[in-house]
Amino acid sequence: MSRAEDLVVLARVLDELSALLIVGDLESQGVPAVVVGGLTAQLRVEAPGLVSVMVRRMDLPRAQALLEQNQPPEGWEDEAEGMPREGEEGDPLEGGGGSGEGSEEGSGDDADGREARRGRDL
Repeated sequence: MSRAEDLVVLARVLDELSALLIVGDLESQGVPAVVVGGLTAQLRVEAPGLVSVMVRRMDLPRAQALLEQNQPPEGWEDEAEGMPREGEEGDPLEGGGGSGEGSEEGSGDDADGREARRGRDL
């Protein structure tokens, strides 16, 4: 990476994990980036700190374009709120949309009926 005076802030986020995801995405596309402030952002004294994603000044326009391009679609949070949680009825990972197959009491399966389904699939 370049000298510190050549670095500029691309984004500020609430946690280090979010910053690291951005850095990983940028670096996978050939734009070097670093995270600054990860440790201090975890200190919650009066106001939360922010973690900065820094890039070289010459890479800023490309990094901004990549960051904008990789934003989640509008309304994704509302859509995610409406999705079933793992193990709930309708969970696509439970295979069958929560029909309750194999989940009766005394069937010998675990809390969500996985063992009984596995045995029938063999």
